Amino acid sequence: MNLNFVRGENRGGNLGTNTTSSTDQPFPYSKIKNIAMTFDRTFIQQTNNVTFQIGEGITKERIYKIKNIKYICSGRFHFLFHCEDGKIYASGVNTYGQCGHPKEEDQIEKISVLPIFSAKKGLPKPIVSIHANSRNSYFVCGEKRSLYSCGYGPRLGNGSQESAFAPVLSVSKGIKSFFTSPNGTHFFFIDDKNSLYGCGDGSFGCLGNGAGSDHKKPTRIKPKLFKVNTIKDIACGYNYSILITKKGSLYFAGKVELNSGMNNWAWNYHQKSQNILQISAGKKQFTMLDVFGQVSFFEVTKTGYQEKNYVKTIFLTDYRNITLVSGPGSVVVFEKSIDKTLYSDLLNLWERKEFTDIEICGIKCHSLLIKFRLGIEPSLLKEKLDQKKWRKKKDEINELLKWVYTDSLPQNDKLVKKITKICKNLGIQDSLKNSLLSSFEAMYNDQESKDFTLLSEKEPIAVHRLVLIARSDLYRGMFLNINEDLDSITDYSGYPPEVIKIIIKFMYLGGNIKVNTHHEEIYEAQEYFQLNMDSLLKDIVTPGILKFESKGEN
Repeated sequence: MNLNFVRGENRGGNLGTNTTSSTDQPFPYSKIKNIAMTFDRTFIQQTNNVTFQIGEGITKERIYKIKNIKYICSGRFHFLFHCEDGKIYASGVNTYGQCGHPKEEDQIEKISVLPIFSAKKGLPKPIVSIHANSRNSYFVCGEKRSLYSCGYGPRLGNGSQESAFAPVLSVSKGIKSFFTSPNGTHFFFIDDKNSLYGCGDGSFGCLGNGAGSDHKKPTRIKPKLFKVNTIKDIACGYNYSILITKKGSLYFAGKVELNSGMNNWAWNYHQKSQNILQISAGKKQFTMLDVFGQVSFFEVTKTGYQEKNYVKTIFLTDYRNITLVSGPGSVVVFEKSIDKTLYSDLLNLWERKEFTDIEICGIKCHSLLIKFRLGIEPSLLKEKLDQKKWRKKKDEINELLKWVYTDSLPQNDKLVKKITKICKNLGIQDSLKNSLLSSFEAMYNDQESKDFTLLSEKEPIAVHRLVLIARSDLYRGMFLNINEDLDSITDYSGYPPEVIKIIIKFMYLGGNIKVNTHHEEIYEAQEYFQLNMDSLLKDIVTPGILKFESKGEN
C-alpha cells in the first residue's frame, strides 16, 4: 500500500481527502519533510522548502513563503515554526496567548503567520527546541537550556494561574529532553541530572505520579518499572500518557485500559507491546510503529464510564524512513523523502553478486556492507554462521544478508521473529534498528576504511571502491574491465574537485544533501558518471530553464 496514508477525523479537509470516515486513506502528498496538524488545519513542508496549509475554510493549498523552516509543531488550534536563522513564527488561535502575541483570538486570523512576541529581554539564544500542546507553547533555549512558555496559566509550569501572552520563564535551567503532544494538557521533561518531571493536568493519573490533581509547577516523578535514563520518548494524550524506552518497551499512565479496566495512576507496563520504534498520541487515539514494520492504531472510545480499545494493525514492507505525526484527532503515517536510487542500486549489487569478497553460509556478499550494516567484523560473522548448527537456518540467514542491502525484511511475522532471534544470538539485534541511510552516512564519515583514491587536479579524494561500483555504471564498467587491483585513479572528467566531492557525497547520501553551488556542472556531470541524480536536482532544476533555490536543512 501507499506508505503515505492518514487515519482519523477529517475536519474541513485537513487530511487532504474527501471523506470524513476514520478508515485508512492515501495521503495525496509526497516529498514530505515536516507535517503538523491541529483539529482542522494541516501545515505541510516539502523537501523543496514549499510550505502550504490545507483544511477548514481553505479551498486550495495556501502557500507560505517562510524560508528555511527547521521544524513545525502544533497544538490543538495553533502552529509554531522554528526557522534555521533562529526566528520563531506562530499561527492560529490565541485565546490564552499560546501564539505568544499580545492579541486575542478574534484579532488573529487563523491562517495568518505572525512573528512570535518575545519576552521583554527576548528569548535567550540559541533556541534549542520548540513544542506545543492544547493551549500552550514551550521553548527550550539559551546556554542554560531554560524553559519558557506562553498560553494557559495553570499549565505554564511557573506556578501562575494567569495566562501569559508572551513567553515567561518556567524552569531556569537544565532541560535535557522535553515531551508533549498537540492535544495534551500536560508535559514532561528530563533534566541534566536524569530526573523526570511532569506538569499540568494530572487527571486520571496521566502524570504517572499516583495523583490525579493539577500541578502548576513541575513535580518529580520516580517510576518504579524503568530507569529515567532509558526513556526514548513520551507522548501525551488527553488524560493519558504513553512512554517507550530505548529498548522498545511500552509503558502507560492515566485513562488507558490496556491491561485492565482501571485507571493507571502510576506507570504501568504493556505486556504485549515490545520492540517499539515510534509512538504518537492524539485526543482519542495513539499510534505505534514497531521493528517488524507494523503500525498499530489504538482508538479509545467512551461508553459511559468505560473505555474500550480497538486495535487496527497495518504491515509496512518498507518502514525505515516512516514517521508518525499525530494531531488532536488524526494521524499521518508518511515516508520521509529519500533517494530511492540508493536502494535500487544496492538491490542490483545483491542480485548480481559481482565483486563479492566473502562467503557466509554459502551466500556471497560484500564485507564492507556487513561491517557497517550489522556492526560486526565480517570474518567473525562468517566464523559463527559457518558452524554446523546454522546450516538449517540458511533461509533466515539469506533474508538477513539481503536486508543488509535492501533495508527490508520479509512480509512474514514468523520469519521476521526467527531473524530477530538469530541476531539476538549473535549479539547484533540492535543493528536491525539502523537505517540504510544512517549506515552509509557512517561509511562516508569513516576515512580509515576507504580503500580507493580519486585524483582530481592532483587533489586526492578518498572513497570506497564498492560505493563507486554500486552507484556509478561508469566505474562499475571500468572495474569489470580492469584485472589488476588499483588503489587510485586520475579523474579525467574535467570537473573541478568541488564538483567531484559533491558527486561522491551523493553516492553515499543520495538527495539528502545540500547543494548551494556548481548546479549547472552537477547537472551535466551526472551523465558523465552515469548516475541518476533526479532526487537531488528535481527540486532545484526546471527542465529547459535552470532555476536554483536553497535546499534547506538535511
